[in-house]
Amino acid sequence: MLGLWILLCAAFLTDSCAGETLQHGRQLSIRLQDWIKKLDFTSMDRSLNYTIWSDSVTPHRGRVVGGKGNNRRFVISSVNFDDQGTYTLLNFRNQVSSVTSLKVISSTSIKYCVADATLKISLDGLKKDEASLSFSNQKRTLTLVQRGSPMWNHNYNKQIKVTNSSIQVVSVSESDVGQYTLSDLQGRQTQVITLKIIDAPVKVNDVQLQYGQKLRIKLPVQTKMLMFTSKSQNYTIWSSSVTPKRGNVTGRGDDRHFLVNYVNFDDEAAYTQWNSRDKVIAVTNVKILCSTDTQSCVAGATLSISLDGLEKNKATLRFSNQDKNLMLVQQGIPVWNLPERERIKVTSSSVSVLRVNDSDVGQYTLFDLQGRQAKVVMLKINDTSNLTDRVELQFGDTLSIKLPVEAETLTFTSKSQNDTIWPSSTRPNRGNVSGLDDKRSFIINTVNFDDQGTYIQRNHWNARTYATEVKVLSRRYTQDCVTGKTLSISLNGLEKDQVSLRFSNKKVDHMLVERGSPVGNLSGNYNQISVTNSDIQVLNFSVLHVGQYTLLDGQGRVAKVITADLNEPLSWKPIFITVAVILLAGICIYVGKRAWQRKQAVMHV
Repeated sequence: MLGLWILLCAAFLTDSCAGETLQHGRQLSIRLQDWIKKLDFTSMDRSLNYTIWSDSVTPHRGRVVGGKGNNRRFVISSVNFDDQGTYTLLNFRNQVSSVTSLKVISSTSIKYCVADATLKISLDGLKKDEASLSFSNQKRTLTLVQRGSPMWNHNYNKQIKVTNSSIQVVSVSESDVGQYTLSDLQGRQTQVITLKIIDAPVKVNDVQLQYGQKLRIKLPVQTKMLMFTSKSQNYTIWSSSVTPKRGNVTGRGDDRHFLVNYVNFDDEAAYTQWNSRDKVIAVTNVKILCSTDTQSCVAGATLSISLDGLEKNKATLRFSNQDKNLMLVQQGIPVWNLPERERIKVTSSSVSVLRVNDSDVGQYTLFDLQGRQAKVVMLKINDTSNLTDRVELQFGDTLSIKLPVEAETLTFTSKSQNDTIWPSSTRPNRGNVSGLDDKRSFIINTVNFDDQGTYIQRNHWNARTYATEVKVLSRRYTQDCVTGKTLSISLNGLEKDQVSLRFSNKKVDHMLVERGSPVGNLSGNYNQISVTNSDIQVLNFSVLHVGQYTLLDGQGRVAKVITADLNEPLSWKPIFITVAVILLAGICIYVGKRAWQRKQAVMHV
């Protein structure tokens, strides 16, 4: 029986008292059961003893997570030496439920880095201005950081970077191998890190690029040299003392890259990266393939073949299909005896074939100076003879029709007309062409009903390439007018002697203007009409003028319908009076309140 009691007491003491040892920076978690009402803390040297948490006390160190019930926990995310001590849980009777003793020890670890990488030492909750870092190995002992500030040391001052969360030793090498000790403000060791340098496995990357594409090789911080090795060459293409003759290096740090914007066959090689220890860390094997492309053009357009970095005087272009096999360009110059030689244009960046047609359909092969195939372009001609764009515009809107390079004429077809309007026009006052090359457009600033019809574009061979069907609708809108002001109705390009204007409302239906002249037999205020070359004006607008105004062209077609409403201007006088009354009432209330307060003060005395 006595033995049973001894076992029960031992079990009780084991459940109630617990000891926990944590490394500096680790997390402390204490479970708060439902019956726990208070958590007391006593420091290890017993200099501090206080309630760290209760229903009425919010922790200034740590936090309570998990809501209510048995899931609650008191947590300190990163413990330090000041958290050492005893954590006592008390129930609602203020009786001890359990005790947790915490001991904090230094964190020890080994970190492996490749040469030229960055060693990152986390502060683990330690404040930046309280952190110090020392380094030691068999040869030397140095203080690198003192209270958050890097110390000047030969070959080290540029390597040390201090942030709010870590201390970094940049671009480590064999000389940096050793022990790094992080200490707090009282000189207590929080972390001891042993650095070792290892060789990273060689990364081999096989890259296939088409002629003219971009080559991009990442150069991490540890890369100190890039070697170029081909069948015929082996040299340093880049290092800290060598500027690339081919390509360039952009970016800094881990975002550094070696670039060749337009690769050619001479860029086919193995690109080997070396670190500061003269060891290979990466190899990029680059293979260049012939570029293939298919271009679709409409008849009459221009086929443009980019040289993609190939020098003009090294470029040769051959054309072939079932019927032909011709050399078009030889070392940058169009072949002299070529039929339609004037259609071949060579610039420093491209070879162009102007006004392509069905006979130009086939394969275009671009060669470099050594006769290697750089590009193969297949040309297809798109049939645009049935392409039609349908446009609806309101009377007076702007019509804009794009004229691509292949368009050489523009014809206009309507019920009564069939004319060429560009480049030579039988309608000189209707529209104009603005812009050059691919930015050309035919524009009519203000369309009318005579502009309704089909606009057909034709190429060099007079074949239809595109059509635009235009329909013009009457313009309808509502306009608010003010008593005594003028209602202005724009003619939108109509000639003055062709316009008529009708007015109607519930009471009247009158013709105000016929063929540009105000009607003279109108009674009342309807004779207040003025006609200019650009508009019709209804003067001194009043309630009698409220209604619908219909503008007609010379053929009696309805160009515009304007509904005119009377909109009286906003009167500010009532608003000012209201605001003044409110302000006056507020002043009276304020003065009365102050007088009452003074009276109460006198009575109190």
